[in-house]
Amino acid sequence: MTADNWTPGNAPVECGYEPPPVAHLPRVLGTFVREHADRMGLDPAYLLVPALAAASAAIGGNAVLELSSTWSERPCLWLLTIAPPSSGKTPAAKAALAPLAAWESQAKLDNAGELRQYEQELAEWKALDRKGRGSTSQPRRPTMRRTLTGDATIEALQRLLAQNPAGVLLHRDELAGWFGSFNRYANGDGDAPAWCSIYSGELVVRDRRGEDDPTIIDSPFVPVFGNLVPTKFRFLASMHTDDGMLARFLKVRPPVPPPRLWKRTAESLESAGEWAEVLASLRARRDVPRRVRLSREADTEWGGWYEEHQRRLHSLAEDDPLRYAWGKLSGNAARLALVLHELHGGGVTLELKTMRQALDLANWFRREEWRIARRATGELDLDDVERAERALSAAGGSMTLPELATALKLDRATQDRLVKLLEESGVGHREWPRPGAQGGRPSLRVVLGPVPAQNPQPMGPERG
Repeated sequence: MTADNWTPGNAPVECGYEPPPVAHLPRVLGTFVREHADRMGLDPAYLLVPALAAASAAIGGNAVLELSSTWSERPCLWLLTIAPPSSGKTPAAKAALAPLAAWESQAKLDNAGELRQYEQELAEWKALDRKGRGSTSQPRRPTMRRTLTGDATIEALQRLLAQNPAGVLLHRDELAGWFGSFNRYANGDGDAPAWCSIYSGELVVRDRRGEDDPTIIDSPFVPVFGNLVPTKFRFLASMHTDDGMLARFLKVRPPVPPPRLWKRTAESLESAGEWAEVLASLRARRDVPRRVRLSREADTEWGGWYEEHQRRLHSLAEDDPLRYAWGKLSGNAARLALVLHELHGGGVTLELKTMRQALDLANWFRREEWRIARRATGELDLDDVERAERALSAAGGSMTLPELATALKLDRATQDRLVKLLEESGVGHREWPRPGAQGGRPSLRVVLGPVPAQNPQPMGPERG
């Protein structure tokens, strides 16, 4: 089953989760994700999300995909992995972002040598007499070439992007701290509005009381990647629905891996070297402006997907929180297409194969958004669905609703929501047994498995 044919009715067990379409990715990216996920015992999503962030940063803001005469996108991706503590998020991110960390270390060494040379030249320039200084320009202090930052205020970003106009990746292992920093100023409205503009690459102008000069960032390019534990995500989802911050992220919540076996040493993987080489080749051309257009076939594929996605989006209720994230998905799908295009080697034309890969990936993210949003709006979560699945399996695949509620210690309102969630995720469904020979009203039963085809199915991410 792939991302483009998933519905609640045919969703696999384990709460409807399906791994990302790794086989449909560019070769080096797909191999890196698959091999490292296998070695770490993780779902491929743990590696794919930071790898996409690394590629986005390496490509930089000078690559532009022109979708029409009025719509273009740069490869700026905001990505988020939601998983419990000790699930493997940090080691996966470290592996995917290792080339960027190496660039930062090397840039620091290079900059130290350049600073020594600068200080020597500056001292020689100052030793000149007035005439000599007048005929010789003063040496300019060197700047450090950056592609990665762990924390930055809007004011710090202004300086950082002025020195690195192709952009930098903001990576926080735990993004809760980044969200918590938005209201660090008592005399301002917080950083969230400015970050929303940065996501779109729009001009940021901010004046603060007590500061003579405004903060101005022109055409910013700042991809963002980080992790959140589920409890922090639910809290932030309640705080940042209306401002659209979380809606800008492509989010995944992969399954928790099984207990790991101890290994004293781990063999190096050839795909790690290939991944570093590909990112280095992307970085080598990140300062070169380039515009990419769709081939005729890719444009047709894009147009069909776009219209189909708009129908899904407008089938949602106006107050459905899912509208926020699905409303940003079209732009994110185009950004994904540009990232995959550059990973394939780039060029002025984005071909049909790349567009199909990108839309397959966008469909997967759309389904993940549906799963996450449906569980962030109430007290029920994936763990509750999994608990219900285990209880039903232990009972032979079927229980009355009161029996299930007693086993899980649920009240009446919560048990009704759980049954709906089981049906939406394809894990279970309700059945009304026929009255027996003695008459009476038999208890509603909850049965493992998706809703039978003859029964009405709830709306899901792949139903129009």
